[in-house]
Amino acid sequence: MKKILLVTAFPPNNKTAGQNYTKNLIKELSKENIIDIVSFSYKKHDFFDFNNKNVSYKKIIKNNIFTKIMGSFKFLLLFPFFTSRFSFRVLIYILKNLNEYDYIYLDFSQVFIYGLFIKNKIKFLMAHDIIIQKYKRKSKNFFLKYWVKYSENLVLKAKDSNILCFSNKDLNLLNLEYNLSGNKVDFFIEKEIQNQEIKEVEDYFCFYGAWGRKENLESLKWFEENIRYKLDFNIKIIGGGLKEDYKKILKDKGFEILGFVDNPYEILNKSKGLIAPLFNGAGVKVKVIEALACGTPVIGTEVALEGIELQNKFINKINSFEDIKKAIENLKFLKVEDKKELKIFFNRNYGKNKFIDLIKEC
Repeated sequence: MKKILLVTAFPPNNKTAGQNYTKNLIKELSKENIIDIVSFSYKKHDFFDFNNKNVSYKKIIKNNIFTKIMGSFKFLLLFPFFTSRFSFRVLIYILKNLNEYDYIYLDFSQVFIYGLFIKNKIKFLMAHDIIIQKYKRKSKNFFLKYWVKYSENLVLKAKDSNILCFSNKDLNLLNLEYNLSGNKVDFFIEKEIQNQEIKEVEDYFCFYGAWGRKENLESLKWFEENIRYKLDFNIKIIGGGLKEDYKKILKDKGFEILGFVDNPYEILNKSKGLIAPLFNGAGVKVKVIEALACGTPVIGTEVALEGIELQNKFINKINSFEDIKKAIENLKFLKVEDKKELKIFFNRNYGKNKFIDLIKEC
């Protein structure tokens, strides 16, 4: 039985796709390994209770504006995204107990900074996104992009690091931007999805996401302002983070607001499609993976579908209003058999690369 120290930028839970992956990874790893967790807190996000003797929270670091500023001031040459979660308490714990662990797992780019101080120990860097891609998309500021790239390059190239990504697209970006290689791992498909039967198709489409994330909210606002008044069909919005004044705007335009739900897959399962008109961000969009795993068609932009190598008539790439209108019309008479066909296709073709298999080879 190996002992792993997992340092994560966010509490393990099911609030967002990345945190849910961390939660599921810990549950899987703890079957055969001892997992010690050091995590930063996040407003209104609870820490998952694993109720497992092999899993322990060793340190929980309070995370707020003040602590972020203090962390950033310690490395003024680096972009604050990569330094705002630097804590001497965490570093001292890691260095003091380093010899106890077989592996160090640094989860999210915000904590890769610790890898620079960890010597002669196998460490895994879980890059949920390649950050430079996000800033290249959203900023025209050359200096800002150079600062981000310089910082990301530094933390990714810490000695003895093994970089993990969720797609071959991100692996290619690693090579293109930083001349680095890594390993691809795939998301866990929740049992609630795997065990769910497709029995009916109801007359609605879904938006699904953590609406506190800027790129998600921008996509919803774009659709609400530019598309909604042109098309009349039922839409449910899954996920928390919407402000009350904006909820009222959405309700007035016919959106049904469901908020955060423990099991969104029941709703996706009966839906005619997931709509994801994303224009910013980076990395594989887990909501797209989960929709397809439910047998639910996807209507998404190139950004929403990037990193997903599957091609199917129920995966619709959109670039214009006409594309959206056509996709909606094509799915108007979607049947149970169609959804079952898509679910079978996904299960046969989606990757099975798991981190637990990777560490067995180390």
